[in-house]
Amino acid sequence: MTTRKLACAGLATLWASLLGVTGICEEANSWVGQRVVSKLGTSVSVDKEVAGRDEGDKSPSRAGRSRFRIFRVESCDGELLKVLAEKERIYFWAKKSDVVPTEQALDYYAQQIKGDPRNAQAYVGHGNIILESGDIGSALFDFGRAIELDSKQEDAYYSRGNAWLAKNDWENAITDYSLAIQLDRDFVAAYAERSHAYLLKEDLNKALEECDKTIQLHPKELQLYEIHGKILLRKKDFAGARNDYNKIVELAPQCSSCYVTRGEAWRIMDELDKAIEDFDHALSINPQSSDAYFNRGSAWYEKHEVDKAIADFTAQIRLAPKDIRAYRGRGLALVAKKDWDQVILDCNQGIKIDPIAERIYSIRASAWLGKGEFDRAIRDSNRAIEYDPGDILAYKTRAKIWLLNQEFDSAVADYTKAIQLDPKDADLYRDRALARLAQLEWDEAIKDCNQSLQIKPDRGEVYSTRSSAWAAQDEWEKAIEDCTKALQLDPENRVSYLGSRARFRFCARQFDKAIDDYSEVIRLQPEKADAYGERAIASLILRREGSVDDAKTFLKHVGWHSRDTIPMVLAMYVGMRQSKQHAEAKELLDEASKKCDHTEWLYPIVQYLRHEIDLKKLLAKVQDEEQQLGTHLYLGLDFLFADQSEQARDHLHWVLEHSSEDRFEFVLARSELDRLEKQAQQVGDRVKR
Repeated sequence: MTTRKLACAGLATLWASLLGVTGICEEANSWVGQRVVSKLGTSVSVDKEVAGRDEGDKSPSRAGRSRFRIFRVESCDGELLKVLAEKERIYFWAKKSDVVPTEQALDYYAQQIKGDPRNAQAYVGHGNIILESGDIGSALFDFGRAIELDSKQEDAYYSRGNAWLAKNDWENAITDYSLAIQLDRDFVAAYAERSHAYLLKEDLNKALEECDKTIQLHPKELQLYEIHGKILLRKKDFAGARNDYNKIVELAPQCSSCYVTRGEAWRIMDELDKAIEDFDHALSINPQSSDAYFNRGSAWYEKHEVDKAIADFTAQIRLAPKDIRAYRGRGLALVAKKDWDQVILDCNQGIKIDPIAERIYSIRASAWLGKGEFDRAIRDSNRAIEYDPGDILAYKTRAKIWLLNQEFDSAVADYTKAIQLDPKDADLYRDRALARLAQLEWDEAIKDCNQSLQIKPDRGEVYSTRSSAWAAQDEWEKAIEDCTKALQLDPENRVSYLGSRARFRFCARQFDKAIDDYSEVIRLQPEKADAYGERAIASLILRREGSVDDAKTFLKHVGWHSRDTIPMVLAMYVGMRQSKQHAEAKELLDEASKKCDHTEWLYPIVQYLRHEIDLKKLLAKVQDEEQQLGTHLYLGLDFLFADQSEQARDHLHWVLEHSSEDRFEFVLARSELDRLEKQAQQVGDRVKR
C-alpha cells in the first residue's frame, strides 16, 4: 500500500473512532450475508416499526407465523436486521436478538428439545437444519416425531415434503404438501412446492394446472410466479416465462430481490445482457445486495468476462464474508485465469465455512490438477463425489487425471458418468473421444465427436479430434476434410491444424500439398523445428531440392543429441546421395560419428554406411521389428544408390510388408519402389521399340 493510501486509511479509522461507528460497522458487516433462522416464540414482520416493538407482529398474514424459514441478512439498522426469506423472496424485519445464525441453529434447537421434549416446532427446526446438511434420513425422523407430537402442525408436513423432495420421492412429497394445505388453505409455500414436485416429476401439465389454480387464489404471491416461470422454462415457453418474471417485478418494483429473480431467469434463457441489466437495477435499489453481486458475477463468468466476475465475487465477499457461494464463484473464475494458488486459498476459506459444501472440493481439485499435484486432485475429487454424487466438475477433473496417467478405462468411466449427469455438455463428449482414441476405439471416438458437434457444430478442436480417428483408420481424405474444417472454425490454432493436415496429406501421398502446408507453418512459426524436418522428408520423397537445407535447419534447432537426430542425419544423407553430393554425404556421416549419441538404435546404420561394420554385424545388432524397419529401409536405399536394384527391392518390399501406410518408412519405400517400377517400364518400352 502506498504512503498516501496508508494515510487515508489512517484518517478513515481515526474519524470512525471519533464518531463511535467503527464497532457498529464491523458488527453490521458481520451480519450481512449471514443465513439465519428466527427463534421459537418470536416473529418477523414486513413492517419495520412493528418489528421494533417488543410484542412483534402476531398477525397470521405474511410474517407473523412461527413457521420455519431460512433468511439471508441483507442489511443492518441498529438492532434490526432486514432479512430476505429465501424461498418466498419476501423481505422482513427482525430483531438481532430474535434470530440465530444457521451454523448455531442445530445446537439451539437441540437445547430447545432438551428443555421441552414435546416441542414439535423445535423438532421441525432441528430437522430443517439437518436437511440443509444433506442428512435426509435424520431429517425425516425429526419431522415424523414432530407430527407424532402435533398432528395439526402444518409446518411439519410441509418440511417433511421438502425432505421427500430432496430424496427425489415425488409422490410422498406431494402427499405431505397436500396434508399441509388441508391444515392451512392459505399455505402458499406448500402450494408452490407441490407444483414444484410435479415439475420435478416431469408431469409438467399437472404442475402448470396446480400453479394456475393457486395463482387465481393468491394472485400477488411472488413465489407462485417464480415456480410458474420455472415450469414454462422447462416447457420451452420462454415468452410465457418472461411474463411470469416480469409480473414478479411488477408486483414488487422496489424489491431488489425480485430483479435478482428475473435476472436468474434471463441467465437460464441465456440472455446474459438482460440478466446483468436486472442485477444492476437490483444493486441500484440495494447496493448491499450480496445476491445481486453473486448473480451478476456468475453472469459475467458465463460471458467469459472473468475479471468482472472476480470483481463482483470480491464485492460479495466484502458484504457477506460467510457466504460460501462467493468463494466458490470466485474460485471458478480464478480457475479460468489459472491462478491456482488463489483458487486454493478461496476453496480453503469456503471449506472453513462449510466443510461439506457442494462443488468446493471439486474446484480445489481443478487447482491441484493445474499445479500438477495429481494425488491431491484425486483426493479432492473423491471427496467431492462422496458429498455430492452429482458433482460433474469432480468427474471431469478426475477423468483428466486418469487420461494423463494413461488409465484410459477409468477416464472413459468418469466421462461417461459426467455425460449421464449433463448430456448437453459438448466438451464431455469431445474429452471422452480423446480417451477413446487412446484406447484405440476409433469408431467410438468418432461417435463422441459427432455427438459433440451435434450440440455445438462450430468447434474446431472437435473436428481436429475426429480427424485423428479418421487418420487412425487410414481414412485420409476424411481426416484432411476435418482438418480443413477446423482451420476455418478456429484460426487461432491454425499452426496445429496445418501441421496435422500436412501429415495426413503426406500419408495420402499428396506430397506437394503437404509441403505447402509445412511451408505455411514455417511462415507462421519460423522456429518450429518439426515442420522443417517433415518438409525435408516430403521433399526427399519427391527428390526435390531443399530437403537437405530443411534437414540442416532441423538439426540446428534440435542439436546432435535428440532422439530425432540420427533419423534426420540419415534422411539428409539420402538427400545428398540422391543429388550426387557423395563427398558431402561422407562428411555428414563422419560428423555424425563424432557428435551423435552412439547408444541410439539407428547408430549402427551410420556405422554400416561408414563401412565400420559389415551387413552381418549390422543385422546382428537389430533387436526388434522397429529396428528392422529402419535397417531394411536404409539397406534398400544404399543398394539402390549402388545400382543393385534386386537387393534394393528385397529390402524395400520387406518394409512394405511389415509397416503401416502412415509410417515414413512405408511411404519412402513405396515411393522408391514405384520409381523403380516406372524405370523398369520405361526400359521395357525402349526395348520393344
